[in-house]
Amino acid sequence: MPHEKNFQDLIQLFNISKYKADSYHEIPDERYFMKPAPDQWSADDICKHLILFNNQYIRSIEKAAEKVPVTSESKELFKASFLIRLSARYLEPPYKMKIKTIKPFRPEPGSSEPDKSESVSRLGKTQDAMIDLLTGFRENRIDLEKTRGKNPVFSFIKMSVIDFFILLDAHQRRHFWQLEQTLEKIQNS
Repeated sequence: MPHEKNFQDLIQLFNISKYKADSYHEIPDERYFMKPAPDQWSADDICKHLILFNNQYIRSIEKAAEKVPVTSESKELFKASFLIRLSARYLEPPYKMKIKTIKPFRPEPGSSEPDKSESVSRLGKTQDAMIDLLTGFRENRIDLEKTRGKNPVFSFIKMSVIDFFILLDAHQRRHFWQLEQTLEKIQNS
């Protein structure tokens, strides 16, 4: 994966994620809500985790956008920090190590009336929100490296907006892969 991204590259990543999320409408309900093991997440749990994670990061990006540095120059290529690029590489599927999910991103235990359509639609809406943010940043010539905000979990960590988007993309791909593995385990059991 190249180190530098332009707006179109980033928008394309989240368009692909939206397409993938929309495809989850086709998963049969019995497979979508089934856990491969009691201590593992269902496809629904994975989607709900992504919704929680994405929404937290989207809010952080929106807050960062409120304090945009004024610039007259238009930048086309953006590079995430070394630490974020390293983290993104670590998140890449197929992953070898599980990471414990912290409470703000843990899906709530099943609701009384699970609604696959609602969960999948909400996941798609997070993709739309990221695409809209990127489109707005491009139209307003916002520098994704200079615009910075606080990490939603570790508020003492400042991140550039490009860092947020690169981390969001890698995190989603990790869990899309996990969801595919979950469905495969269920099908083979």
